[in-house]
Amino acid sequence: MKMKIILVTLLLFFSIGPVSADVITVGLKNADYTLIQDAIDNANDTDIIIVYSGIYSENLFINKSLSLKTADNSSFNVTVKAPNSSNHIFHISSSNTSIVGFNLTAENESKLRSGIYLDNASYCQISDNSVSNVEDGILLSSSRENKIEGNSLFSNSLHGINVSGSNNNFINKNTVFNNRYGIIAESSNNNIISRNNASLNENYGIALFRTNDSIVKENVVTENKHGICLTSSFNNEIENNSAVNNTLTGSVVWDSETNRLENNNFSFNRDSGLTLLHANKNNRILNNELSHNKNGIYSRGDGALIRNNEINSNDKYGILLIYTTGNIVENNTLLNNEKGIKTEKLSENQISSNTIDDRLTANKLIPAFLILIIIGTVFYLKKESLLLKALKILLIVFILLILTIVAWYFPFESDLPENNVEINNISWIDKGAINDSYVKGNLSMDFVYLHKNSQSLSLEESPETDILPVYVHISSMSAASTLGDYTPLYEEPLTLEYLKPYHYSHLLDFEKEKQHNVLVEIYTNRYYEYPNPVYGDSHWELIGVAGRDINLTSK
Repeated sequence: MKMKIILVTLLLFFSIGPVSADVITVGLKNADYTLIQDAIDNANDTDIIIVYSGIYSENLFINKSLSLKTADNSSFNVTVKAPNSSNHIFHISSSNTSIVGFNLTAENESKLRSGIYLDNASYCQISDNSVSNVEDGILLSSSRENKIEGNSLFSNSLHGINVSGSNNNFINKNTVFNNRYGIIAESSNNNIISRNNASLNENYGIALFRTNDSIVKENVVTENKHGICLTSSFNNEIENNSAVNNTLTGSVVWDSETNRLENNNFSFNRDSGLTLLHANKNNRILNNELSHNKNGIYSRGDGALIRNNEINSNDKYGILLIYTTGNIVENNTLLNNEKGIKTEKLSENQISSNTIDDRLTANKLIPAFLILIIIGTVFYLKKESLLLKALKILLIVFILLILTIVAWYFPFESDLPENNVEINNISWIDKGAINDSYVKGNLSMDFVYLHKNSQSLSLEESPETDILPVYVHISSMSAASTLGDYTPLYEEPLTLEYLKPYHYSHLLDFEKEKQHNVLVEIYTNRYYEYPNPVYGDSHWELIGVAGRDINLTSK
């Protein structure tokens, strides 16, 4: 009997059906309201607000589940110019809200905080809107399960789209251009960023910052400074994107692990197609095309799997690996690069089964050319008089001198910023005992600033410079130490001149009766707009290192 009552009750409940939503109109005339906020204040949950053509001067706050859309779904006919620059144009604190078809901008060119702000809101739809002249075009804060689709975000002073502390959102088919930054997901997980066009932004096109388990796919990212960037982000999939024609890199990965970059096109970028910097580990670089960049892949990351990539026609190196370990580089095709694979300071890397065919360049031809000149000269001068021999030898010496000068001032092996200061002639001169435990001595060495092109990721696009400010850092470790830690001894700033040796010396104290491993490191302070951190910072970057053993044990 009870079961029959429950079934009858359920049938009666569903037969009644949901209460239908009201439709409220807003217009400058012949409408329910003339102000959008008045319509919002008087609406109930699930109501639909239709806004007719016109220019509305309002900052709008929505705390109900409403649908706001323009009468003809066109963002060209309904403009909201918000007068209060300290607030947002649309501030949404309710879930299940939709905003469709509006043109949003600041009044009197003041930069508002955002065009559309989702504040702890879920299951909202923000589509087909145009947002300009604010700080963040669309800002999500602590919001989840929202769809941001088909919007046009341009000329904003910060981001086109900013996803902050927000998970499981869908960012799809948006056009993001001429902003300072394009699209960012910061401290946000499980988001999908797909099929967007993020181009012509001042800095990056798309960035993940402290963001995990997200997908960035099928986006077009062109003519930014950096294309697609990852910082301190893990387990993300970057696939089937086109990051081309960016002024520096197609993609930058910084301090990030176990990300998968697959089937992307990182080509025609002014610096590297893909750059892996600073404490990256175990990223997978698979089936990408990296062509017509300065370098195809530039890496300082460890444990990367670089497999089945097409890396062709890059100006310098197909793959450039510096201070890396545990990488697997296999089954890649590297054609028509100046050099297919270049390694510096490597250990325990597996490089195998790659197809490499380097192009013929001047630095390869010059040695062969000089050898031919010498052989031909020796053969030819056998038949000449002594005076003619002397004149021709002088001519040859003059030609060789010119070639030497060219090679000196235009070095062929450039663009290695992490090896940019050479440290030579490290010597120790004992100056005598200080007491029973320590001795004093003079540590001296020579520094040479090698490569002008050392600022490729700087905040400002500065020209090549002859002057390089650096910091010298000296530390030591006892050879008997089991901890492996170096103890700082001394540091100071210096200024180096391009290709001009700098003789450096300093008095140091060392403990007697021990063998010391002395480490000399040279750093320069680079300024990054991205990726350290999201809004720019400086970073002391190692550009030269050398060591010397000093034996103070009794003999």
